[in-house]
Formats: sequence, C-alpha cells, structure tokens
Amino acid sequence: MGVRTKEALRELVRKTVRAVPITDAFTELYPEAFGSLMRWGLDGLLTSRALLEEAVRFHPGLTEEEARSLPRPAAAELVWQTLFLDRTPLSPACREVVAVLHALGWDGRRKRLSAWRYCYDDLTAADYLDLVFARSGVTTVCMLSDPLNDAEGQVWDRLHALDPRFNPVFSVDRLLRDWKKACACLRAKDYAAAEQLDNGTLEAVRSYLRYSIVRLNPLYLAASLPDGYAAGGASDADRLLRECILPVAGEAGIPLGIRLEAPEPLSGGSRRAQDGEGSADFSVLLELCRRHPGQKFLALVSGAELTLPELKAARCMPNLHLAGCAAAGTPGRGAAVRLQGCLDMLGLTMTPIYSGAEAADLLLPAWEQGRSLLESVLCERYAALADAGWSISAEDVERDAAELLGGAFWRFLGRPNPATGL
Repeated sequence: MGVRTKEALRELVRKTVRAVPITDAFTELYPEAFGSLMRWGLDGLLTSRALLEEAVRFHPGLTEEEARSLPRPAAAELVWQTLFLDRTPLSPACREVVAVLHALGWDGRRKRLSAWRYCYDDLTAADYLDLVFARSGVTTVCMLSDPLNDAEGQVWDRLHALDPRFNPVFSVDRLLRDWKKACACLRAKDYAAAEQLDNGTLEAVRSYLRYSIVRLNPLYLAASLPDGYAAGGASDADRLLRECILPVAGEAGIPLGIRLEAPEPLSGGSRRAQDGEGSADFSVLLELCRRHPGQKFLALVSGAELTLPELKAARCMPNLHLAGCAAAGTPGRGAAVRLQGCLDMLGLTMTPIYSGAEAADLLLPAWEQGRSLLESVLCERYAALADAGWSISAEDVERDAAELLGGAFWRFLGRPNPATGL
C-alpha cells in the first residue's frame, strides 16, 4: 500500500534509512588484532593527521614529525590544549571530534581532557568497536591495508582470524607511487626485485601480489595514481599497473579501485565544476575501463566533483562502479546536489557515500551526516514521483535504501552482502 501524505513519507524514509545496515566501502580503520595501529577513543581521535598538522602551526619550534613521534596521550594533550582550549574548534577536523562526543551523549561543557578520558575508562577496544558499530548503523567496513608496511605485515603474518566486520582492501599505492622504497621492501621479504623493471622483477611483483591476495582475501585492490600518470605510457607505474597489477587482479577476479582526490572547494563552488572541466584522474580511469573491458574498476571518488559528461561516460562503462560521489561533509547543499546528479545519471547502480574514517569514532558523525543526506534526497525524489501519480510503498523505500547503503556495492563485487546474505 502506498504512502498517502508527504509527512508520512518523510517519517517512513527517516525510519527506513536509520534501520538499513550500512556497508562502509572505504575506510582506513583497523580491528583490535592490529594493536596500536587501531585508532580509537579520544586519544586516537585527537591524533589524526589533520589535527596534528593544524596544531603544529601554532608551535613554530615543533615539527610535524616531532609531534607524530610523541606518545599518543601526549600528542592528544597537545592537540586538545592548542585547538580546543586555547582556541575555538572551528576547523572541520575539530568539529568531527565535537560531533563524536555529542553522538556518544557526553556533556559538552566538560573541557578538561581527563574528564573526557574518564568516559572511556571502562571500555576495552572491543567494547568500543561494538558501541560505535551499533550506534552508527554500520555492520561492515572495508579496511585499507598495505602488507609492505612493516607493522601491518607482521600482524598479517601471525593473524589467524579477522574480525568479520572488517573486509581487507589491498593497497598497491607503494608499488605505483614509490617504487624505489617498494623494491627495498620486496627484497626484505626475499623477493628478487631490482629497481630496474626487468622481467625477473615484474615476475617477483606478480608473485607478491598473488601471495598477498591469498593472505588478505581482499574485496578489491586500491591505488592512487601518481601525478602525471597516463594509461599506455612508459613509466614504471604504468608498466607495474599494466603488466602486474591488472593481470593479477584479473586472475583473482577482483576489482581495482582508483582513488580520486577531491579538489579544494573555492567560494561558490570549484572553478573546475563551474567551467565544466573534467578530472584528469577520472579521464585516466575511463581510459583504463575502455582498455580493459573484462576488468572491474571502482572509482573511489571521495566527494570529487564529476561533470555531466563524466557521469554520462561512467554510465556507459558496465565495468565501472562509482563510490563516494556524495561527500556528506560538503558545506551547504553541495553534497545533495552531487547526489542528485549521480542519481540522474546512474540511478541505484552506485554507492554514494563512504566515510574514509581513520579512527573508529569517526564512523559516528560520518554516517549521521550520510544518512541525513540520503533521507533528504530520497524524500525529494519520492515526493516528485508521488506528485506525478506514482505510489511509493515501504518496500520500495527499504529496497532503494539498501541498494544505496551497500547492496549495489556487493552486487558489483559479485559477493553476498554479509548483512543480508543476498
């Protein structure tokens, strides 16, 4: 039976979106088994890259590297005193901290860090993960992992079972963006790699990729293309991508995700969007899709503004899935406008939002904003359909919300959604 009034429709959409389990398609989180790599609680929240970078600007005698080398509690004290007590926490990174504390229901009048820490005292890392997953509505996260990182590699070498809520994403950034360092890491793991990309080295890279895929069982590979990358070029990055990464991903039957950087917003919107210019990274990704039609690709857009021609081109690529095309943190109605544009061109065949969270706590504000965004846009769409005489049922809303909050992502991967088994 269809919903009869717009007020009833809004309430139905709100309740449904809040009840649908969420898959977060890209994060930089770690489960408890990764020990100190897992950032959680107030100290983990306050020691993000963005907050440390912001804090050291007020301490000319302190470098960012020195701040990062501090014990985590000391670094958190520095950030709290500098950005939250000595000044008003106005930046987006500061507001995220305030939003987390608000979401957890703690008293915002408490200004001493020790008072906030007291709220965490009775919680273990496992308890806190359970709390955050339950309150955020997230049931499954994709966790970026680089086996060439010494600390991560050591955990993978001894890990027997991974928290089922965490699904690995295999980062190949180091291979593409810093081959010299990656080569040294491979040699340290007894792979016969040389800085010159000869046939033996390429085979060593393929062996490393195959072994890591078996070890991690990743949902997809993830890469950030180096500056100036051109598909079909002769650079080391292009050879590694073309002769190693893509063939091995194809053998394993898993997608390659390409991370696109969002441009810095300008007043009134980005100049690129206003002028209708496209993203260099996205044009390269489209070219890769054309050159490798049998390989699946994920566009990890992270709120980057895509033009209408880019979205039309993406619609014509059955081997391409867009994720993160609507960044919930975008000021004003920018995120809603982007989501509307993506719905116009791609319908329900996309995953509009992921958090990119670096600390478990950040799932809370990210998905509060994300679900509010989705509610707003779906209400607007359904109201227009109702005005045109189309009946909207509760089943319609539940199906659509489930698609946009993870169903379309799992379908593209060709794997069952662990939240539903479908």
